[in-house]
Amino acid sequence: MVGQVTGLPTWKSSGQEDKTTAVDAMKKASENRDPSQGMGGIEEKAGNLVGCEGMQKEGAESKNK
Repeated sequence: MVGQVTGLPTWKSSGQEDKTTAVDAMKKASENRDPSQGMGGIEEKAGNLVGCEGMQKEGAESKNK
């Protein structure tokens, strides 16, 4: 966000690295997730809102359980 506002390449790069690290951590944490323990439609909608494909997929899977 700061990188977008200031236009400074170092801030943009740092933000992208942080985002990549966070996405990788979320993927690793969800590898052994039990879909029946999800929040269903709520999780799917939240995933749509923030653009998280993992939440969208897991929400849809747990909605059907």
